Amino acid sequence: MKDLAALKEKIPVLKEFWIGKNIAKRTHGFQYGEIAVFDKKEDLMLYEKHPEHQKLVRKILPRMEIGNGMDFFPIGDSRTKLGATSYKGHFIHAFNFKFKAGVSNDEIRDLMNGLAGLKEKIPVLKELLVGRNEARWHRGFQYGQIAVFDKKEDLLVYDRHPEHKKLVRRIIPKLAGGNAMDFIPIVT
Repeated sequence: MKDLAALKEKIPVLKEFWIGKNIAKRTHGFQYGEIAVFDKKEDLMLYEKHPEHQKLVRKILPRMEIGNGMDFFPIGDSRTKLGATSYKGHFIHAFNFKFKAGVSNDEIRDLMNGLAGLKEKIPVLKELLVGRNEARWHRGFQYGQIAVFDKKEDLLVYDRHPEHKKLVRRIIPKLAGGNAMDFIPIVT
């Protein structure tokens, strides 16, 4: 994982890159998380084809039991400092999920806009990105979120915030499943 985290220094298209051991309450078998931020979608392709990345893929894939991808363009107010501001040492929470059959596109759009809007309502959120999953390895997960906090305890503040709780009460009955990745990035 340290070799993977070190790719940030070797692949220029990576604007932000975090790797960490998953400490979420329910890991669903996912032991580590990776978050990569690019300026544009084409940079993801450059990253995937980069010789340093390919070398690590050949080393990691035979040892991997399961993986899950989450690639998206942020919805809502997508102004972010990811890639411009260092969040080294911060706490990362990523969650991807799928909606039940029958939940309308209008309902989903409303819920996802509400989720993206929490950034303006909950001060402990340093960053919050929400988007529709476009990854090839999505395992059916349709949407994802990435939240950045100063410290692990801020996730609990976020979870207990009245605005978050109100939205969760609306979203949970509509979900068919989801999984979380919570970690402090490995420093190389």
